[in-house]
Amino acid sequence: MPGDSHRRQPSHEVDGGGEPLERFGLRLSAGLAGVVIAGAAFGLLLALVRVQWPPLTDLDRDVAARLNALVADSKITVNVLRSTTEFGGRNLLMLVLLVGTIYLLVRRQPRLAVYAVVTSVGALILDPVLKLLVERLRPVVDVPVATAPGPSFPSGHALGSIVSYGVLLLIFLPTTPRRHRTFVVAVVAVLVVLVGVSRVALGVHYVTDVLGAGCWASPGSASRRPPSAAGASIPATPPCRSARA
Repeated sequence: MPGDSHRRQPSHEVDGGGEPLERFGLRLSAGLAGVVIAGAAFGLLLALVRVQWPPLTDLDRDVAARLNALVADSKITVNVLRSTTEFGGRNLLMLVLLVGTIYLLVRRQPRLAVYAVVTSVGALILDPVLKLLVERLRPVVDVPVATAPGPSFPSGHALGSIVSYGVLLLIFLPTTPRRHRTFVVAVVAVLVVLVGVSRVALGVHYVTDVLGAGCWASPGSASRRPPSAAGASIPATPPCRSARA
């Protein structure tokens, strides 16, 4: 019939997002699966830490002792570890969050700014709550090279760095040229891993403290779609790149 060719074809895209429904469904399913698996892993790890399961406790103590023996005699190594661990410190994370939030507000992206603040600050508030619930003592090593207050599980530095850097990565990655995205993701991933390693090597956390932070924080950061995905994206313009320089 005349005019059939002009009939509107059924839409297969998510409202305003420009993403096919099938792909969105796969992303949602993968995100939910990741949350469930990591949540179960965190719950199991929390239970084992809470009851002080001997094999896990022995492993934690053995790794802490070996790393302490490895780094304690090298002032250079200790200083490098202390500098690295600062990338997961509350002060630096708040500074990075502040700069990112101001940039988003200047670019008239209040929804993204609120998303970044609520998610990151939420992680910083959640950390001491989890610590008080578990009340795990920090490692005791032969030659202490660093100290930290409060309980040990989970690692606040690891938790804060995963959530804060992860959220900022989700927000700003779409503005990065495609050929550079893999490199940017790799840099953030390496930074987060190094922060976790530094906490264990400095003798202020057990391996399971860092793993617990990863199980708790990673799926939430990776599976959440920031408001930019719903149509509030930051234009990929030269000022965006110059602001990073």
